Amino acid sequence: MVLLGTRVNWDVTLSKNILWIRKGPPCKVSFGRLSYWEKVEVKIQINVLMDLRKMKPSNFEYACHITLLVKKDGSRHFCGDYQPHNTQTHRDSFPMALVDDVINQVGKSSWFTALDLHSGFWQIWMALEDMKKTTMIMKTGSYDWIIMPFGLKNAMNTFTKTMSKVFKNLGDKFVKVFVDDLDVHNESWEEHLQHLDAVFPKLREVNLKLNPNKCCFAIKKNHIFGSCG
Repeated sequence: MVLLGTRVNWDVTLSKNILWIRKGPPCKVSFGRLSYWEKVEVKIQINVLMDLRKMKPSNFEYACHITLLVKKDGSRHFCGDYQPHNTQTHRDSFPMALVDDVINQVGKSSWFTALDLHSGFWQIWMALEDMKKTTMIMKTGSYDWIIMPFGLKNAMNTFTKTMSKVFKNLGDKFVKVFVDDLDVHNESWEEHLQHLDAVFPKLREVNLKLNPNKCCFAIKKNHIFGSCG
């Protein structure tokens, strides 16, 4: 896979998620209630993420409790309940794309490629000074995120802002960013190949990785924000 390389020249100014917290005491809640097997599952996942250097032990200055969610495929993953934390966070004013605007911009395009980033939010690093604000707590300990977790108030804005910086030299005429999806669209086959050749080096340059199982390449169907299946 062309994008599964080593990190090269990652511009940290693109990757930091900064949390603007209103003045006041740090948001700190007690750990939530999990069953024995839920605790086992969460601890296994946390240990894996710490081995991958995506999480680290915390000094417990901030804290939110952990919830375990069931995905459509039956697998389970944990996340932090950041609702109390988000009420103290200033909203990022970076504009989000509107679905209607993006669909109108696609216009008469005939060729489409959908690129799904592998755990897109997790490919963005937290600012060092903000890692402590992502703390999740359970009876066995407290843990900070090193990368951007799901559930933060400005996570989606930060991701969109990052993608806009990555592709700023290409403009937005043929690349559309929505949540963690990238869509390349063109009227002609020749243009589509040329623009894919421009997009892939940009992703490699900042070490953004794709999930090949959720990507579809060079199809005629307008699938924007839909399933490739």
